[in-house]
Amino acid sequence: MAEAVSSFRVAGPRVLDARPAQEGLLVTRLMNGQEGDLQAGAADLQLKDNVVEFDDELFWVTKCEVSSAQVPGGTKYTAELEGFSASGRELRYPEHLRFHSEIILKLRAHIFAGDYLNRYRCARELLNAGLNGTGLTDPQLEKAVLKPWRQVPGTYTRRGALREDLMPINSDQRSAVQGLSSRLEVIHGPPGTGKSTTIFHMLSSRLPSMDSAAIVTCVTNQAIDAVVEKLAQTHDSAGGLRILVLGNPDRVGRTAGQYTLDNLCKKDEIVLSMRWATELLSKASKAVTELQTARRDRLWRPHHRSRLHLSHIERLPSVLRYRAELEAENRQRRYNQEAPKVYDPLNFYLRRLDDIKRKLATAVTQLRPVRFLRWRRRLVPSPCRFYEWNVHSFNLRIQKAYERSKEALSLAQNTAAARNVRRTRVLLCTIPSSYKVMQLQEDYKDDFPKRLFMGILDEAAATAETYIPLILRLQVENLVLLGDHKQLSPLVLASGGDREIKDKNVDRSLMERAIDNNLRPHPLRVQYRMPEVLCNLVSSLFYGGSLRTAQETSVADRLSRLSLQGQPRQPELRWFNVTVQELDVGTSKVNHAEVVQVIELLRSDPVLGRTRDPVMVITLYKPQAALLQEALAKSLDPHRMALIKVVTVDAAQGSEAPHIVLSTVRSNSARSIGFAHNPRRLNVAISRAQKTLSIVGNKDVFNTSQPNWNRVVSTFCRQGQASDVSAHALQHAPSWHFVQQRALEMMERSASKGKGKGKGKGHGAQGKGGKGGKGKGEWFTGVDIPQPAEVSHLPQRRMIQDSGSSATSMQSLAGMHNLVAAAHNTKVWVSRQRVL
Repeated sequence: MAEAVSSFRVAGPRVLDARPAQEGLLVTRLMNGQEGDLQAGAADLQLKDNVVEFDDELFWVTKCEVSSAQVPGGTKYTAELEGFSASGRELRYPEHLRFHSEIILKLRAHIFAGDYLNRYRCARELLNAGLNGTGLTDPQLEKAVLKPWRQVPGTYTRRGALREDLMPINSDQRSAVQGLSSRLEVIHGPPGTGKSTTIFHMLSSRLPSMDSAAIVTCVTNQAIDAVVEKLAQTHDSAGGLRILVLGNPDRVGRTAGQYTLDNLCKKDEIVLSMRWATELLSKASKAVTELQTARRDRLWRPHHRSRLHLSHIERLPSVLRYRAELEAENRQRRYNQEAPKVYDPLNFYLRRLDDIKRKLATAVTQLRPVRFLRWRRRLVPSPCRFYEWNVHSFNLRIQKAYERSKEALSLAQNTAAARNVRRTRVLLCTIPSSYKVMQLQEDYKDDFPKRLFMGILDEAAATAETYIPLILRLQVENLVLLGDHKQLSPLVLASGGDREIKDKNVDRSLMERAIDNNLRPHPLRVQYRMPEVLCNLVSSLFYGGSLRTAQETSVADRLSRLSLQGQPRQPELRWFNVTVQELDVGTSKVNHAEVVQVIELLRSDPVLGRTRDPVMVITLYKPQAALLQEALAKSLDPHRMALIKVVTVDAAQGSEAPHIVLSTVRSNSARSIGFAHNPRRLNVAISRAQKTLSIVGNKDVFNTSQPNWNRVVSTFCRQGQASDVSAHALQHAPSWHFVQQRALEMMERSASKGKGKGKGKGHGAQGKGGKGGKGKGEWFTGVDIPQPAEVSHLPQRRMIQDSGSSATSMQSLAGMHNLVAAAHNTKVWVSRQRVL
């Protein structure tokens, strides 16, 4: 595992100062690659599972403890690190420099690698366990994964009652939930068929109630949020499904963020009760203290003059002592060339007298109780009927209770995490964060659920098979794969190009391999997302006509076509034919004319220009998405932009929106559409819309380039609306000159990057090399490296080492883990998320 660390190195790392510590290294201030001393924040020092460079060697940080201290000018953050390198060396200060504290070495934080390194570790452990005969997984599930064509009986209990009162369920979903019987099950869910609803009913009806839990993983945070919205209905109910989301609360989504461990600890019932009691006792103690202060002030008034003559005051013993001490202090002040203090016996006497009387008034207030009269009817006081309240003793009891409540609150806060983990029934996380389940299992050994009864992989067709060893290492008993193998597969970048990927099948998911090996999936054939006309197109293109629209959705769709006067509204499918030529940006493409047309649609279109629903703009190329984002932000007001999201097709998988605008980009005389010919990419691009789909592109190019696109164009022309957009009209649009200038700048910048040395496609890690150019991209071929300040916030590339996972090679334990055995033969990059 340590050997893999040596492959991680990026341009522009964060640079930190490193000093010796008792166990490892102590890193402090952030220098950001420049001269200066900038204070590092706590987030900049969260380096656990990062690859760092120290003393000319790369290390994997396995432990990071961040602390803070108040210093003049602010707060200073430090972090103590532990880790090891590929050679087995621990992350420590060099022995010959450990006792020279004045020597400060530099540490460079390169990249977060926890996802890959934990996958690698699990695969290596499973391989060694298989060779040694010691099992670290459920043997029956491992057998089912290795040979998916064999039906290995699962450990499912009898079917529980379906919670149809909380979530409606159709016949396909019911059949899939009640038909779970094997260790490995596959549920095929095309777009909009209610996979999150199926997950809810699987967990609510098939998960045993005693000491068992389930883990649900998704590829995107949007999918996690959709599942949590369903499961949250039973989170707080008696016998419900207590959920725990593992991830960053700011990134997992608004609903899912409420169920992270930190937020659950804040909402813990015991913590809230003790906080309420502490605040109540604090208010009571403050009120009683104010009452005692008011009573004391009634008995004591400050003195402004004295009845004694000044000569009598100067002869008092306390004043004589004051005079002697003042003379000694003034001698010292004169020696230090400081101004002496003025001798003022009267002021000293009055202050001393005030202090004595204040103490007497405080003592009287503490000893004398407060008396209350008992009143008869008609407000007549009852003689010799008094209530006495010893306020001082009551205040002492309140203060003691307050201190005990603070201790109880601290104890409740310290044990809240363990309590929430102990009660958890469902663990949810994105698949790149699934290693956090193992960390949670290690951190809370006594409180973690004793039995992981079920693992559910949502979006399983987009989940790389290299994650399966990690899931198996968690000792899951049953595995359910939900997804659609007709949509995009896991994104993989390899040094050998697409041919190496295809030869070794590293872009194939376990779901696709299981279906290829004749494992019959449970089909979901009723969709609730798309308009009926769009559903029919998607169904005929990719699902053999089996996908159909729900009856209630179909009726609502027909009613929405009519206005109040009975006149037809704008069609759901529209194609805007833009014939302006595309521009080359390195190996990618942009089309500035399509950007201008999208802006005009969002400004003045009868549907898109007036809607208050969210609009998603999808494009096939990343530079086009960047140009669209910049141009739309400049052309539209912020309130309008808040409803608009610009993504690539790869990033759009798993999401949906009422209105979709698709920019196809490709427009050339050769009628080439590049990777747009991929039917899976086409499926994702046109199946996101809930109400309308508008395509902006060259109709003639796509009509003759590929059969599937030909049917799309013909459907839009026959059942929708196709209109030509004049290039002259676009050139007179307000945004034309700005968009054209930015597109030309992008093209020129990419051309300048193509002038370098060395071989390889893409601009590489050092920003050199373009199409046909030469650059030293190392392993970051074609990937944009974030700037140092952005490294901890942007999704990073992950490196996996794989030598193929074909159906034949997966028929044995060594075959399943061959990605480890051939770690030195092939280096492949897998993205945590698709290209944004």
